[in-house]
Amino acid sequence: MCPIVQVAFSVLLICVEIGSVSSSMQIKKPNASTTPAPPATKTKLEVKQFSNEFEQWVKTITITSADKLTFRWSTQENAANGGVWKVSDKPVYFGGSTIAAAALQQPLPHVISSGNAGKPGANGTFLTFEINFALFAPKNPPPTPHTYWIFLTPTSGAGRVGPVGAQAAGLPSIPVKIIYRKPSSETVHFPECFGNTQCSIGYYCTQSNECKVVGYVCDGHVVKGSDGSIYECSPYLCQASQCLKTCASVDDCNHPFVCNQKNHCVAPPPKNN
Repeated sequence: MCPIVQVAFSVLLICVEIGSVSSSMQIKKPNASTTPAPPATKTKLEVKQFSNEFEQWVKTITITSADKLTFRWSTQENAANGGVWKVSDKPVYFGGSTIAAAALQQPLPHVISSGNAGKPGANGTFLTFEINFALFAPKNPPPTPHTYWIFLTPTSGAGRVGPVGAQAAGLPSIPVKIIYRKPSSETVHFPECFGNTQCSIGYYCTQSNECKVVGYVCDGHVVKGSDGSIYECSPYLCQASQCLKTCASVDDCNHPFVCNQKNHCVAPPPKNN
C-alpha cells in the first residue's frame, strides 16, 4: 500500500476511535434533570424593628404587647397595581405552583385579618403600611408564646384578592413571623459580662456582671433604657416607652413646639410685634 494511503487510513482510524470514546463518555454522563424549579415570589415583605438610628427591617420579631406594627413591601410584578396583606394564626407555605395558584384565589384557612397595602412603588421601591394587632390579638400576652404569619399578595384591578374583584398579580411574599409573648426578665447565663457588647441584642450588662433584658421608660420627651441608653423624641413627647411620630394636640409636643394642621410638631409661629 502507498505510504500516503497508509497515513490517511491511520488518521481516519484514530478519529473514529476518538469519536467512539467521546460518544461513550457522553452516554455515561448522568441525565440532567428537566424538572423546572418552583416559581419564586417577586414580592418582598418586612417588618420594622426599633426606630430612629436603630431602625432595621427584618423577617421575624418578638412583641410583648398588641400594638401597631409597621411593614414595608415591594414587588417586581409588572401587572401589580395594589397589594393585600393577610394575617394567619397557622403556618402558611407557598412552595409549589399548584398550591400557590390555588391559595391566591381561594380563602385560606386560619386567616384572621386582612387589609389593603396600597399601591406599590415604581421600580421595586418600598411602600409602608401598618397592622394594628390590638384588633385581633389578645389584649394581654398569652401564657405561652403565640405566633402570627403575615404575607402579602400583589394584585391587579380593584378590591381584594378573591373570586370577585382584584386578581392576584403574582405569588405571595414569604411570610413575616411575629411572636407574641409575655415580657421576660430572665437572666441570660453567660459566665460573666463586662459590657453591653458581650450580651445578646435586647440585653444589657448589669453592675453584677449579668446580662438582663433591657427595659424602657418614658420621661417627657426622652425614652430611657435600663442599659443607660437615652433616645430623644423632641419635638414630640414619648408614650408607652416609644417616641410619638404624630400629634393630636399641643400636649403631644415638647414645649415650645406646637401641633400644626398636618399633625406634626413644629416651631411656633413668630409673634407679631
